[in-house]
Amino acid sequence: MIPEVNVSVSRLAGVHEDETRAGRPRDPGRDDAILAAALDLLGEVGYEQVTVRAIAQRAGAGLATLYRRWPTKEDLVVDAVARVEDVVGEADLDADPVDAMVDLVSGLVDVLQGPRRGLIPNLVGQTAANPALGEALRSRVVLPRLAAVTSQLRRVPGVEPARVDEAARLVPATAFFDVIVLGRHLDARDVRRIVDRSVALATGCPPEAEGTP
Repeated sequence: MIPEVNVSVSRLAGVHEDETRAGRPRDPGRDDAILAAALDLLGEVGYEQVTVRAIAQRAGAGLATLYRRWPTKEDLVVDAVARVEDVVGEADLDADPVDAMVDLVSGLVDVLQGPRRGLIPNLVGQTAANPALGEALRSRVVLPRLAAVTSQLRRVPGVEPARVDEAARLVPATAFFDVIVLGRHLDARDVRRIVDRSVALATGCPPEAEGTP
């Protein structure tokens, strides 16, 4: 009876029938389409206005499918944001740690300045009224990226362990403030300066002046 009820719900909602009835394996490609639809709609109408039904319609998926995979709108939205293409993988222990930090910051800046530039500020603006969303964003989006920066910073020769956490927090804080609050457009040199300041704080050494050989 449960699959029949799910199909009925999808029909009443005006979206496609539930394609994940009992016994049918989960399709990663379908997940990607749903999450992409969520990101598109978040960018178009913002978090408050977007609905799970609208995401299902945009993705051509069953409403029951979405609720089975993501019990709440917060779960769906955070999962979508967590998969934005600056996704952090395992630390490359063979890479130069400063270069690795530059890559991480470049990914963040690309998100803040890219086609979905309003996404992060919109979600951040919802966290005061929606603590569950705020906690999910911290645990799924913010902290993994901060941990990746911290991990690379610890590998920089000469860093003082007691300074690393504060220096790592400087990286996303500066990027967010410069792009979102000050409205600056950051280029590769700006990204490098952000990283150099973080390294300088962690090592206790002032950053080299631009143009120093």
